[in-house]
Amino acid sequence: MFSDIVYKPLKTQFLTRAEEQGAKIHYGHLMLLYQAAYAFELWTGKELDPKQLISGMESKLGR
Repeated sequence: MFSDIVYKPLKTQFLTRAEEQGAKIHYGHLMLLYQAAYAFELWTGKELDPKQLISGMESKLGR
């Protein structure tokens, strides 16, 4: 699996090349989102489902 912490563009040249070689890839914006949801829970005690936020985040980042 290849990961890239860059979140704009969503699919970097690095991830594109890895995917072309048959590798599984992991997007940076998802790492950012899940980390933020965990931090929100730690600070507020309220759970947040990151899956519900993915489409909104992607539209803000231009996907």
